[in-house]
Amino acid sequence: RLAPMLLHQATLTITDAQQMDERWPTMMVTMIPDGARFTFEINQTAAKTAGLTFSSKLLRLARKVK
Repeated sequence: RLAPMLLHQATLTITDAQQMDERWPTMMVTMIPDGARFTFEINQTAAKTAGLTFSSKLLRLARKVK
């Protein structure tokens, strides 16, 4: 319920939900367990909609950038 209200807010949204789909368009970073570590995916479209940008260094570290 909270996610749609954050769509145009400059608020970084992070989740660890395993199933990301069209129901979660405002989630910008998804944390994914990888053994004893975590990797992450970035939804750059959601970030741009909220007026946020990620550094190129962070984007290079991401497992996937949408």
